[in-house]
Amino acid sequence: MQLIKKTLGAAILILGGNLVAQNTSTEVSTQDTVKAKLGQIEIDILSSYYDQDGVHSPVTGGRGTENLQDFTNSLIISIPYGKNTYSINFGQDFITSASTDNIDIDVSSDSKQDTRVHGDIGVTHKINKRKSYEVGLGFSSEYDVASFNVGSGYEVESKNRNKSLSFKGKVFYDSYTLYRPIELRNEPEGENTRLTLNFATTYAQVLTKKFQLALTAEITYQSGLLATPFHRVYFDDGVNTTSLDEISTIISSKVRRREFLPDSRMKIPVALRFHYYLNSTFILRGFYRYYYDDFGIIGNTYEIETPIRFSKAIAFYPFYRYHTQTAADYFAPFGEHQLTDKYYTSDYDLSNFESNYVGLGFKYEPLFGIFQNAMSKKRMVKFKSINLRYANYDRSDGLNSYLISMGFSLTVF
Repeated sequence: MQLIKKTLGAAILILGGNLVAQNTSTEVSTQDTVKAKLGQIEIDILSSYYDQDGVHSPVTGGRGTENLQDFTNSLIISIPYGKNTYSINFGQDFITSASTDNIDIDVSSDSKQDTRVHGDIGVTHKINKRKSYEVGLGFSSEYDVASFNVGSGYEVESKNRNKSLSFKGKVFYDSYTLYRPIELRNEPEGENTRLTLNFATTYAQVLTKKFQLALTAEITYQSGLLATPFHRVYFDDGVNTTSLDEISTIISSKVRRREFLPDSRMKIPVALRFHYYLNSTFILRGFYRYYYDDFGIIGNTYEIETPIRFSKAIAFYPFYRYHTQTAADYFAPFGEHQLTDKYYTSDYDLSNFESNYVGLGFKYEPLFGIFQNAMSKKRMVKFKSINLRYANYDRSDGLNSYLISMGFSLTVF
């Protein structure tokens, strides 16, 4: 494992860490300096499987299968070096969606498949004991969109370290390939980029030895392409069909257009989070968020999590989240939009609904690491913890899903 530390040290040299000047005659001392400044490296390996189904696919105008599976793998590395901490996050999603297979009229029995690759790198610099700043950039790529982002942040703590205030800003630029429903591909293409600006500030305070809270206010502004080009919308044109479950029948009978939404959007969520330490066995974690946007959506989210520690190494954490929201001004179900509407969507993510998200997590984290008896005390790798999590999601419009995730954490000395 010494090779790992040497390799990471070399990477920091290449990336431009805050190192002493190198001299070819002092190569050994430079390597010693790298080792001295290089702290304990944290590595997280995460995998998850997500499965959903429903009957309101926006690809077919608010009716049709929403069947989708997503298998995700991620690697997160944190490298402390002197006053800097470097972070690397890389992941890949393998997506199978029966819904997007309906972009064309000839619906096959095979689902549409896609792969998404994403990555982020960043550095946090400790100015002094109470102040720090961070910068980072990232990317994401899949079959119809490439996304790039840059961001920065600043945090300051009080002298007694009981209070902190942070500011974070991020800019996203997305470029789309305009895949449209096959019967609508003779229409003009229009805008194919999106710009997103996000700013958030968080105030956190430790009120007592057992109670702490954090308040976050956020604002997001988007401009450009906000509709999804392959989402269909069907209108109230006076024509009725008897077999609406057949995609080919729907397409051949009613007036339809692709989804059309305003070219700008403002989102304003405000969230409150608190932790209360009951005793050595129970901890209470609560979360509330109020959401508003100028599409007309108002949402409220309530969440509670109660970690239960059965020993110093083993903990379970049941959790529950309830969410409710109003519909966007531009939403209507299948066949209920008027031909005179300026904007229109039948995406049920923008509808009025309630949802319940409930699950259970498990964490195993021995004080001296996993497999300690099977490994030498001089080992360079410490397996810190194993996390398992299951969650079930149910929405009032018929969408339901479940998520299974697993994570391993380890350190390199």
